[in-house]
Amino acid sequence: MVTLSSAQLLAVRARSHLLAGPRPQNAVDAIRRLGALQAQSTPAVRMAVRVRTEGVTATEFDQALAIDRTVVRTWLMRGTLHLVAAEDLGWMVDLLGPIVRVRSHRRRTQLGLTDELCERALAALPYGARGQRPDAAASGRGEAGRSRCAN
Repeated sequence: MVTLSSAQLLAVRARSHLLAGPRPQNAVDAIRRLGALQAQSTPAVRMAVRVRTEGVTATEFDQALAIDRTVVRTWLMRGTLHLVAAEDLGWMVDLLGPIVRVRSHRRRTQLGLTDELCERALAALPYGARGQRPDAAASGRGEAGRSRCAN
């Protein structure tokens, strides 16, 4: 068994949170290494990414999120918005979607939102709101877990 002093433990923790040691060169690499990053507030998450990366600007962060879509803002855990790497979204939805669905079922019932009604609502949304890019729709890619979470 390894024993760490308080100082060593703090150093390991700071490094694992990308607050010490080498830092990634872009937002998606930082978020991928962290797994997810809480993202309730856009200004706060911009700063959280910038402090964990080397030289990433607010503009580069915004491009990763809104244009390149290599970073996704989603409700995967605890009813809280998080950023995740887009390439990780599928397996994270597979893993956490069933838990979210079970936890949200009671509230959906209180609101009168049946599974059928939710499916009809999802079908009526534009591609982007369903978690699917228009170019992905044509290729059959990019459902982002719709059927896994909505059913």
